[in-house]
Amino acid sequence: GYFDLTSDNIFRDEKDIEEAKLSIIKDKNNLLFNYITTEEAIQNFEHFKKEIKDIVKEKRMKIMEYNFIKDDLDNLDLSDLGL
Repeated sequence: GYFDLTSDNIFRDEKDIEEAKLSIIKDKNNLLFNYITTEEAIQNFEHFKKEIKDIVKEKRMKIMEYNFIKDDLDNLDLSDLGL
């Protein structure tokens, strides 16, 4: 089967957030130099803002799941398993 490390997923989420932030900065510069219209800049900003919000939400869920599993393993009594 396929599995993915939680730390790798969280790292990818952080990278995706940074890329979205850079896109917002690029659009601000493009607007400043009249390469895009105000409407385009606003539309792009709303898109990237939602993307960041969604990624942050997913990242929080991954961290919560990781902490739940880690806490479960930390509290596991191996004597119950005969170990």
